[in-house]
Amino acid sequence: MGLFKQKALPTTSYGYSPPPNATARGWVCTNYDCARGEPEPVRRWPRPCPDCGSPTDPQFNQPWAHDAEGVELQWILREHPERGGGFYEDQWQVWQFKDALLRGDRARVAELRNAARARAVSRHEQDVWWIPGDVFFHYVWNALDAGDLDGAADDLIFWMSLSSSDDVENNNTNRTNCRQVVDMTTRFLAAGGAAHPRSPEVKQGCLRLAEGAFPVLLNEQQVAIRQMARS
Repeated sequence: MGLFKQKALPTTSYGYSPPPNATARGWVCTNYDCARGEPEPVRRWPRPCPDCGSPTDPQFNQPWAHDAEGVELQWILREHPERGGGFYEDQWQVWQFKDALLRGDRARVAELRNAARARAVSRHEQDVWWIPGDVFFHYVWNALDAGDLDGAADDLIFWMSLSSSDDVENNNTNRTNCRQVVDMTTRFLAAGGAAHPRSPEVKQGCLRLAEGAFPVLLNEQQVAIRQMARS
């Protein structure tokens, strides 16, 4: 159930028309340069942004938030393809994967995994600033949410094959990616992955990265790595 109920939620600026039973948890400014959002009730639409005066869109509760995100990502890629330097292409890929998992479409899940890996190899070779975790952090997270330990293990191992701990003190791409790998490996093991047949391979890959990145890991990540090394 939503935090707030409205009699009618408007069609968004990016073209999502919510069903009559949809609920929202707040609002978000439609001005790209402002983008302020607040989790507060809106009694009447349209509702202007208090900072810049631009119109606002509803921030939907689930499951409408998922549907709206898909429509918004397609709108951004169609109307503003220059935005984000590839970020929104990554997010559209992630959204499609999550959607296929939610629908239980195994064939589509497999297709999207293959596409993500092919695209990742290309981006890894062409863009030194691209972070593999921008895609695979979410792939592993969503696979674990769906109870797909086999897929999560495969995604983690592939992700680690594109990962490096070189110069993590100065290289934000590698530093961020290593932290993301540790977080998702820890979540995989806690979600039942510790008993998975590929668990040793997953831990070995994570420990390899952590060895070079250990000084820049957060405290809780360092604790997780020490526990992983002892297990």
